[in-house]
Amino acid sequence: MENLSAELEKRHYTVRCFENGSAAAKAALEELAGCGSVGIGGSMTVEKLGLYDALKDAGHEVYWHWKVPKEEMDAARQKALLSDGYLLSCNAITEDGMILNTDGTGNRIAASIFGTGKVIFLVGKNKLAKDVPAAMQRINTVACPLNARRLGLATPCAKSGECTQCQGPARMCNVTVIMEGAPTSHPVLVYLIDEELGY
Repeated sequence: MENLSAELEKRHYTVRCFENGSAAAKAALEELAGCGSVGIGGSMTVEKLGLYDALKDAGHEVYWHWKVPKEEMDAARQKALLSDGYLLSCNAITEDGMILNTDGTGNRIAASIFGTGKVIFLVGKNKLAKDVPAAMQRINTVACPLNARRLGLATPCAKSGECTQCQGPARMCNVTVIMEGAPTSHPVLVYLIDEELGY
């Protein structure tokens, strides 16, 4: 993780390394202590670390579309986009520090690039890929199929585990971003975690 940390710092991210998810979660809560509102992008990592409940218990206004009825999801996404802080993970991160995410709606990507006050990526060691082609391969054969199955989507990848570049209404690979460096509009922190977390 030291080499990856150095590469990310070259790209102007603030980086911290943690032995496990609980230590990273504790640090995230401390980092966000001054934020009145916190948005969360769809993330099994954030879910596993229990950060939604922890933030609520700490008195933050928390916006996460996973935690509201379907008819309120878009409003939650919009509020998250304008929050004081934002938590998410990534689908893949390359050895030279490029961060890749693929979204169906694009809300998670949008918030990580512009709009929120402070962004924290929580990244398990299983997200590491050699380069951009390997990162895209990981997204197409690991992250998206697992998420499609979790959501009960009728996509080919949910059945086979392989991307067929489907164009059906359930497609969840609609927006892909490669972050070559930290956006200049807000602080972006990357927490590297020496534990397998999320998809």
